[in-house]
Amino acid sequence: MRAFLLVLLALAAPAVAGDRAALPDLLKMTGHLGPARPGETGTTNMKLQVDGTDHQYQLTTLEVLTGNRSASQVLSQVTPYTPAFYLRAPAKLLKRFTDATPADTVVVQGYFRRNSGRNLQASEVVVKPPDPSR
Repeated sequence: MRAFLLVLLALAAPAVAGDRAALPDLLKMTGHLGPARPGETGTTNMKLQVDGTDHQYQLTTLEVLTGNRSASQVLSQVTPYTPAFYLRAPAKLLKRFTDATPADTVVVQGYFRRNSGRNLQASEVVVKPPDPSR
């Protein structure tokens, strides 16, 4: 009986681990639309597609809020491709993104599953206008 339980546990462990590996990562991307700003360095230039239209996005920070991968692992998976992400969300969130200006800071938070075809399911889009005191 003990041997049977050990075999059963050995067979079940990869299945449980596989389910965890398939869970989506919650990403938080901060950047702005358009080309790099004058003097701006350290951004990742990528395209995000919304409803069939590619939008140039300068990524300044990428945080993995939940998940088992690092930001660099996510970037290495998507940056070789154009677009890097297909942004999926309710219409009002997509409109916030597309209505942003290059001067605005755009924060996109959403779920990305490793084998999703680079679909990013946005749960929040925040557009912050430039600080007038700068």
